[in-house]
Amino acid sequence: MPKLIQTTTTETETTWKGLANLIKGGGGTLKIGDIITEKTLDGEEMDLVVVDMGPGWARFESKDCLPVEVAYNQNNRNAGGFADSDVKRYLNEEVFNSLPEELRNVIAEVERKQENGESSLCRLFLPTESELFGDCCYSEDDTYSQIEYYKDRRNRIKCNRKGGSPDWYWTASVRSGGSTGCVSVSYHGHSYDWSASTELYVPVCFVIQ
Repeated sequence: MPKLIQTTTTETETTWKGLANLIKGGGGTLKIGDIITEKTLDGEEMDLVVVDMGPGWARFESKDCLPVEVAYNQNNRNAGGFADSDVKRYLNEEVFNSLPEELRNVIAEVERKQENGESSLCRLFLPTESELFGDCCYSEDDTYSQIEYYKDRRNRIKCNRKGGSPDWYWTASVRSGGSTGCVSVSYHGHSYDWSASTELYVPVCFVIQ
């Protein structure tokens, strides 16, 4: 006999401070896949999805990208990886400062490791190839395990803005065996590589802890 399983979607008003306290207290009813809708200071609306969480922390990533294309590195080199990249500076300066103050106040500074043994502190970052795909096709950036949320290819597809069209976006990883390639995600949700000077979209990724 077939079984009908119904799920209920509810909307609840919240604040980032209240959400941060909930996360620090164990997460409460917050779960992976939950969405917080927010706007940047210039009015760009984005859906921030809980993609991973653990005791006292939760990781959020925008379901879609911001509507600005940026180069990984304008000099078309990948030396130094994400830690020394133009895209990291863009995220942590321009994008971070475009977020509402209440949100900025609860975003944690985290250490992000990369394939060359280096690490860097940042508040906004990009997912690595291994976090998105598990196996690395273009990089040797297997520092992190695949995030369960991204095992579904549909969750790796991001539009060029909320309500826009699926498009390409950067990951944090750089291509191994070359000096210019960096790893991206296609509009089909597959890994690919582009030259560092290519301008692609970027999502907003951060941790509250």
